[in-house]
Amino acid sequence: MLSLFIYLLKVAVFFQIICYGWLLFRADSFEQIADFTMTLLFNFSLQQGISITFYLLPITALLGIPLLLMLEVYQYLSATPHFYQKWPLPLRGLLYASLLFILMAGISNANNATTDFIYFAF
Repeated sequence: MLSLFIYLLKVAVFFQIICYGWLLFRADSFEQIADFTMTLLFNFSLQQGISITFYLLPITALLGIPLLLMLEVYQYLSATPHFYQKWPLPLRGLLYASLLFILMAGISNANNATTDFIYFAF
C-alpha cells in the first residue's frame, strides 16, 4: 500500500512539473513567467478574477478523467501493462468504444474552442 502511495505521489509531482512547463510555453515574457510563478506560490485568493468553474470543462474531460484514472490504477494493481487483453471480448469492446467516444467527442469539441492550440502558432 505504501508503494502505491509513493507511486501516486510521484505521478502527482510529475504532473505539476508538466503543468508548470505548459505555463512557461504560454507566457509572453520572462516578466510574465515571474508573475505567474509568484502568483502560484504566494497568492491563494480568488480576488483577481480567477474563478474555479468546473462547469466550463468539456464533458469529455469529465468522462475521460475517471475512466483513465481507473485504468491506470487497475494496470498498476495487476502489474501488467496489457491487462485488458485478458478481458472477455464484449468488455474489451466496451473499453475501446468508450475511449473512442471520448476521443471523438474531444475532437468535435475542439472545433468550438475559442483559442487555437498553442503549437499552431509555430
